[in-house]
Formats: sequence, structure tokens, C-alpha cells
Amino acid sequence: MAQPKTPEKICYVIMPFSKTEKCTEEEWTEIFEAIIKPAVEGAGLGYHCLRSEATTGNVIKKIVNSLYQANVVIADLTDRNPNVFYELGVRHTLKSRTIMIAQRRKDIPSDLDGYASHVYKWKTTPQREELNQKLKNLLEHIETDIDRSDNPVMDFLGERTIALIDFQLTETQRKLGALQAEFHYTCAILKSNPFGGLPYRLRVATPAMDLLLATRYVYNTTFFHQLHRFRAVLLYLEQPGLDQDGLNNIRELCRILQVNLNTIIGDFQSGTDVSKSKLKPFPGD
Repeated sequence: MAQPKTPEKICYVIMPFSKTEKCTEEEWTEIFEAIIKPAVEGAGLGYHCLRSEATTGNVIKKIVNSLYQANVVIADLTDRNPNVFYELGVRHTLKSRTIMIAQRRKDIPSDLDGYASHVYKWKTTPQREELNQKLKNLLEHIETDIDRSDNPVMDFLGERTIALIDFQLTETQRKLGALQAEFHYTCAILKSNPFGGLPYRLRVATPAMDLLLATRYVYNTTFFHQLHRFRAVLLYLEQPGLDQDGLNNIRELCRILQVNLNTIIGDFQSGTDVSKSKLKPFPGD
């Protein structure tokens, strides 16, 4: 049976089309067809090299889609062509893995000096070979260092993502603390309660427990099912029909849940995967 064909990776090239200060329209086509495309497709990394179309209103959606779908984008910034800079900005906003090249260093904005770029010449055979090899090296670098700093937009969003993760961790810690306090209160009432049943507020009002059951902001299969079972016991207990054995059973469930919650909190604080926390089983489980 034939093996399914591996989809080609796309390297999308954005560069001038019409005449600029440094090159004619024909020369831009030659740079793509004779140097960039052979370098990309000859790098042995599985890339298919495509060139962006001339920008008009009816193809801009296609260009934006290509900028998003491409695994790698090469942007030739020579002569600071407005369309090329627009497309580069779109790419930087959408995703990383972009290589900037230009025939003059001054065409690469100083704001982008800290990111991967290459100044090239192309009219002689040695110059073409140098550009060919440099593009291959840059592609190999991207393949081996996918998390490299690529552009200022992604750096900014990355910092915001880290801040968001920190906020989420703090919020989760706060929610677990509230659940811990709620269990402490519940167990205290169960311990002191005689045979007159459970107070209505304990049977119904358990907001921290209900929040975890509804949102699963942390998830451990055992703990989740134990919470469900305990919450059902609290919710459907008939007041005041508890005997001593029934009350003791509920106290034991609450005690086990307290122990298990402390285990989950400890694992969460240490960065351990709480889905794998080792918890005490309920009686009969």
C-alpha cells in the first residue's frame, strides 16, 4: 500500500514586482526564479517556494491568507517597497518564521536590526552562490530553533502571554485556597454537628466546590468524581434524618477530600501535573 504523501511546506516570498531604484521588473523576476527559489527548494528541507502576486484590491485577501499559511516567509526589503513593507507587517502580526533580506543595509529599518536579516549582492556567480548558501543556512536555523526571537510583534505578544499565564496561575491558586477554606468550614460543621442534620447553608451553598465542578480549572479524574459524589451527598441529605453512622461516613469523605486537596495544592505549587496527583480513594472505591 502506498504511503500518504507528506504535504509540502511553503516558503512564501514577498518582493517588488515593478521597477525600483536597484532593479528592473525583469531583474526581480530573475532574482526569484534563478536564486531564491532554487535555494529554498534545494535546501533539502521540503519547501515549495512561491512568490506573492502583484498587490491589487482583488488579490489582497489571497496574499494575507498566503502570509498566514506559509511556514516561512522571505521578505526582500530592497528599496523599501511599500507593498513589501505592508506584507511584512501583516506577517509579523500573524506569526513568526520570517527572513529579511535586502541589497543594502539601509533598506532594513533600524527597528528590525536585532532580527535575522541578510544583505546580499547577486550579479556575479560568487555573489549568487553566497546568497544561495545563506538562504539555506537561514532556513536550517529556523528548522532547528523554532522558538527563536523573530520579530517585535511576536516578542510583544509573547511577553503578554507570559503575563497572562502568571495571572491565570495566581487566579487558580486563589480558587484552590477558597476551596481549601470551604472544606475546612464544612469539615468543622460536620465534626461538631450532632444528629439534627446539616444546616441548609452547608447542604446548598458551596460556591468554591461548585466553581471547580463547573469550570474544571484544575482537573484530576479521581478528585473530580469525589467532589461530585460529596456534593450530591450534601445536596440531597434529608434534614434531620442523619444517624451516627451516616454522619461518620460523611465526615470521612470530607476528611479524605481535605487530604486530597492538600495534595493537589502541593503539586500545583511545585509545577507537577495535578492530573497525575496520587490521591486517597473513597471507602468502597
